[in-house]
Amino acid sequence: MMLLAHSSTSQPTLHNNQFPLQMSLQSSWQTSLPDCGFEVTSTLVSGTNVYAACNGYVYLLDSTIGKVLQENSLWGRGHNEVRLDMSDDGSTLIVGIDGYVLGLNSSTLGMNWQTSLPGCGYNLVNVLAAGGGATGFAGCNGYVYSYNISNGSIIHKNGLSGRGDHETRLALTLAADVLLVGIDGYALGLSPSSLGTNWQTSLPGTGYAVTSVAGGEGCCYAACNGYLYMLDASKGGVSHENNMSGTGLSEGRLALRKDAGALFVGINGYAVAVKTADISTIYKTSLPDCGLGTTNVVSGDLFTYYACNGYVFSLDEGGNVKARNTLPGLGLHETRLAIDTEAEEHVFAGINGYSAGLIPVPPPQSGPWMTANSTALGPKILRQIAIPGTHDSGTYAITPFSAVGQDVPWYVGLIQALPLPSVVIKQIIALWSIAQPDNFFTQLKSGVRYLDLRVQAGLLGSLTFVHGLVLAPVSDLMSQVSTFLSIPGYEKEVVILDFNHFYSMGAADHANLINLLKSTFPNSLAVYNASGSNTASDGFNGSVKFSDLWATSARVIVFYADDASVTNNNILWPDDGNETVSPAITSPWPNEDNFAGVKTALDKELPYTGEIPFVLQCQVTPDKSVVASGIAGISPYNSLAALAEGGNPLIIQWLNGWGNNFGINIVIADWITLYPNLISTILGMDGITIPTAVGERAIGEFPLSLHDLHWLSHSCLPHHTDLRTSNILGLSKPHSTW
Repeated sequence: MMLLAHSSTSQPTLHNNQFPLQMSLQSSWQTSLPDCGFEVTSTLVSGTNVYAACNGYVYLLDSTIGKVLQENSLWGRGHNEVRLDMSDDGSTLIVGIDGYVLGLNSSTLGMNWQTSLPGCGYNLVNVLAAGGGATGFAGCNGYVYSYNISNGSIIHKNGLSGRGDHETRLALTLAADVLLVGIDGYALGLSPSSLGTNWQTSLPGTGYAVTSVAGGEGCCYAACNGYLYMLDASKGGVSHENNMSGTGLSEGRLALRKDAGALFVGINGYAVAVKTADISTIYKTSLPDCGLGTTNVVSGDLFTYYACNGYVFSLDEGGNVKARNTLPGLGLHETRLAIDTEAEEHVFAGINGYSAGLIPVPPPQSGPWMTANSTALGPKILRQIAIPGTHDSGTYAITPFSAVGQDVPWYVGLIQALPLPSVVIKQIIALWSIAQPDNFFTQLKSGVRYLDLRVQAGLLGSLTFVHGLVLAPVSDLMSQVSTFLSIPGYEKEVVILDFNHFYSMGAADHANLINLLKSTFPNSLAVYNASGSNTASDGFNGSVKFSDLWATSARVIVFYADDASVTNNNILWPDDGNETVSPAITSPWPNEDNFAGVKTALDKELPYTGEIPFVLQCQVTPDKSVVASGIAGISPYNSLAALAEGGNPLIIQWLNGWGNNFGINIVIADWITLYPNLISTILGMDGITIPTAVGERAIGEFPLSLHDLHWLSHSCLPHHTDLRTSNILGLSKPHSTW
């Protein structure tokens, strides 16, 4: 499947970069559906049960952990796409497949009945049971059927004369008094009791294409080939039209808000909301990074959820993207959704032989912990307190469409040599490049105050972060840190920016970056003077106290690994990567491929008694064997995220063992924001009180696992294979997979 960039439109289009990220859409579980291979996957939720269907198989899953409880191979029905619906009483799961409709026991998936739909051949079957009482409906290849849900017997049939042999979609009006049919550029209204045709309407301007329908109050809605129509449900007359300008001539999927106040359309990588009274546009949002493709939509109480090409997004009522989940490792395929609004708005996705459970969660918040603890922190120097930091802080922006970076880590060449399509190659590289899932703002809000930064220069003077793949522009850092520091009540927060790696950076590029720092933080940059007296007039150094900084407007400390730049700019503090200038910070790299090795290397550095800030690097550095084992499926550690899942809980144990007498200062790790207990452990080493603003979720309030946005389970590996235990942890205890 080729993904294209969104074309420009004649109307303003909202495009969100998730700044600031106010929610996360976390994966609570992800399940490989056994035996079905890689195919389109339908999903349905009913009560506490989640159902998935793929390639001739139907599954019942536990909604809380994703465990497959029941499976039915639909023997004799072939390996074809499956569509699902549930009877009104919840007892019968209705299945449509390849010219058949089947009724399964909703608890056991045992076959109650199966019925061949006469005349339609072997084709895709859409089913509709909800709202029909004892009667169900099916649409297949230009035919519509009604049947008895209890035994599957056909009651009525309508051949939709003149409408051809095409996919046939169904819906009921809210009053269930008109059965709506969408087919090949037409909308029809049928009697639910007799299937007699009340009206049929050619949708003007659409041509002949797949047509979706939804029922309203006395009206119906139809979407076809980039157009949306509102029709009178009793006569079929078109009352309003919306051409959804700029979204392309593509299929639209529809979802009605529970209160019938808005209709949502997913189309070609766009999210569209319209008023149900006249289908005028409320918002039109280009869904970031997912490209163009079939876009599914469901409506919840909190958000509306859209899915396209392996991405799931939550949007608020204004069309703003509040969170997204990339369903890591599951590929760029059609993604179908179901929602349970009764259980904290759980969302379920079906994609390419997998089922996943997601839930919107506010990000953990540490609040302004420096400001709240100013009395205790004031007399301490920078290196005397434990500070949470992130390793490769800018990697959150990586997608499978990111360009290969100029740093070219060794693993890039290994992965590029694989006999796989380029988009898959990029996806695998991303697995080993993404070290943080959250943007800078969210990292800071979670308690992080140190950011590890690697910059490359590109064409026309562009400056971007890099780690294997090209990341976000440097301007993102500036805007997000500036916004963070401007939050009321955060006046005493100090942020450390460590620019420690540069690629293809000439003197002019360094000048551009430094000017960007100066223009973004004109009064906030701490001036460096190795022999200064730690005052605004004389400059600061490693022995600066927090009270010294707070006596001035300085809130940003910039470490910079370029000798010439540091020598000529006093707003830059020398990094330990400088060759001729004495460093003002030390950051020894363990360079170990397992956590036992990392622990041994860090033990050699502790206790730390130096005078300048000290960075404790707690991340594993994968070697060739680790990466190759992960790609081959020999090891479950097939990404930096997977390594963090295994190792970050160990870091908590190490910190507790070292205690506050070991000179612990800045602690960095991969995927740290998904481990709020790690952040709270770091802050707790100095007895820091963690404040939380009203309405925010306190850090550590409930534990999060790595099941958020991570590129882990079975990604790019042979499908449905069991992963064997690796010794990456340096331990003998088996690692559990999810």
